[in-house]
Amino acid sequence: MIIERSAYTIELDSANGSLLAFTDKRSGKNMIHGGSAARPIFTLRLRDDAGQALDVTALQAASVTLEQASISADDGTQLRFKYTKLNNLDLDAVVEVDLPQDSKLTDWRISFDNRTSYLVEWVDFPDVVVPNDLVAAGGTARILWPAHEGVLIEDIGRRENTWLKYQETGYPSKGWDGTYPGPAPTQFMAYYDDDCGLYVGAHDARHHVKSIEFLPFDGA
Repeated sequence: MIIERSAYTIELDSANGSLLAFTDKRSGKNMIHGGSAARPIFTLRLRDDAGQALDVTALQAASVTLEQASISADDGTQLRFKYTKLNNLDLDAVVEVDLPQDSKLTDWRISFDNRTSYLVEWVDFPDVVVPNDLVAAGGTARILWPAHEGVLIEDIGRRENTWLKYQETGYPSKGWDGTYPGPAPTQFMAYYDDDCGLYVGAHDARHHVKSIEFLPFDGA
């Protein structure tokens, strides 16, 4: 599914809602790394009564229904994906994507109906993998990581050789990570080069706890 707007072209997999491409029209650059395997648009981390973790993803749904709410030349496009029986559990999810006609911003929302005995510990959404064309790899791109006063990442592997290397959010923690509110004082990240950029922000006025992090993945 390819949808064009004045500033960008976005491609979603109509079968599972995965984000395949987000292309800046002015520069022609796709800011999403394709990779060799399908990426789930969301992952849910569940915990049972004994504290054991179980991850379920959009790719594990028994069925995915695309309900296209509307396509309007004036108002834009609203998409609604419904995922049922994730990992054969009594757990459903709904993903809604709004693509306004005359805006550079897109709006992504997720909700879920958990009828299992598991608790939902965290939600990873939407899944975004950008190319590794950072400065250290010979490109001009950087990642703005809002830790401390703000950190510009020019080498995706540099942190991995230190005690600050990426560690999945959980208990016990290493004592420092990109948690908001806390070491990460803002609710967004950004990837950009000399020509274009991608902003990913949580517009959450209630300031719920979030992990705002980055890590090397699939060469990206």
